[in-house]
Amino acid sequence: MVTWLRAAGTSLVAFLLLSTGFLKALLYQKRNLGLALSLPQGTSICPAESRRIRHYFYGVCYLNVVFCTLSGKRRSALEKEQVLHLAALAAFFDDMTDHNAAPLAWQAPEAYGKASDKRGLSLHWLTKIEGRLTPTQQSVFRHHLDQVFAIERSSRTISSPTMERLEHTTATKGAHSVLLFRSLLEPPLSEAEAQALWQFGALLQLCDDVFDVWFDHQAGIPTLPLFWLKKNELETLNTFFEQKIRETQSAFFHLKISKSRVAWAEVHFIANITRVCLQHYRELAKKHGTLPFDSRKDMVVDMASWKNRLSAILYFIRQP
Repeated sequence: MVTWLRAAGTSLVAFLLLSTGFLKALLYQKRNLGLALSLPQGTSICPAESRRIRHYFYGVCYLNVVFCTLSGKRRSALEKEQVLHLAALAAFFDDMTDHNAAPLAWQAPEAYGKASDKRGLSLHWLTKIEGRLTPTQQSVFRHHLDQVFAIERSSRTISSPTMERLEHTTATKGAHSVLLFRSLLEPPLSEAEAQALWQFGALLQLCDDVFDVWFDHQAGIPTLPLFWLKKNELETLNTFFEQKIRETQSAFFHLKISKSRVAWAEVHFIANITRVCLQHYRELAKKHGTLPFDSRKDMVVDMASWKNRLSAILYFIRQP
C-alpha cells in the first residue's frame, strides 16, 4: 500500500508538470506563434498549416516536459523558438512525404526540401535552426536528422517489409526523432540518458502507430501495429507493447537522476492512453470478429471523449 501511494504521488507530480507544460505551450503559441516562426518577408502560411504546426508544437512540448524533468533546467527563449521551428519543419516534412508520390530518392534533406517545398520554408527553418546551434550540437542534430530522413525514405521504398524490419523502423524512427529534438537543448546528454530517451522514442513511435492504424491503412503505410492487427493478432501486439513499456521503465529507473521516476511517470502517461486505444480495438474485434479497418468512425479513438478519458484515468489509478 505504501509503495502504491508513493508511486501514485509521483504520478500526480508528473500530471501537474504535464498540465503546467501544456498551459505554458498554449500561452506561448497564442502570443508568439506568428512572430517566432520568423517567416521570410513576402511568405505566409495558410490556416490549415498553422493548425498543423500548433498540433506538432503541442506534441513537442510533451517531449520538453520530459526533457526538463530529467535535466532540471528550464528552457531559454532561444531554445523555445528553436523547438517551434523544428516542430514546423517536422510538420512540413510530414506533409511533403504524405502528398509527394515520388519516392524519396534524394541523398540529403536539403535536396528533398528544394524539390518538394517551392516556398522554401522548410529549408528556411532548417538553416535558422542549425545556424543557432553550437558546433557540438550541430554534429548531433545533423546525425539524427539524416537518420530520420533515411528511415523515412527507406520505409516508403520497401513494399512488403518483414516484421523484423518494421520493428527496427519503428524503434529507430522514434528514437532518432526524440533525440533530434533533444539535441537542440543544453546540457548535453549522458550515455545513460541517451539510452533512456532512445527507449522512450521507440515506445512513443509505437504508441503513435497504434493510434494511427486507420490513417496508415488508408495511406498504405506499413507499420508494426498494422502488421499484427491485419492478422487478428491483437494480443501479440499488446504483449509486445507491454514489453516495451517495461524496457523503457527499466532504462529510466537506472538513471542516477533525482527526478527520473517523475520523468518515467510522464512517459507512462502516454502509455496509459495507448492502453485505452488497444482496449478499444479489443472491443471492436470482439464485436465484429475482426477490426473494421474501413470505418473511420469505429477505428479512430477520440481522446476528447469523456469515456476514453475516464478509461485512461482508471489505467492511471491501477498502474501508477
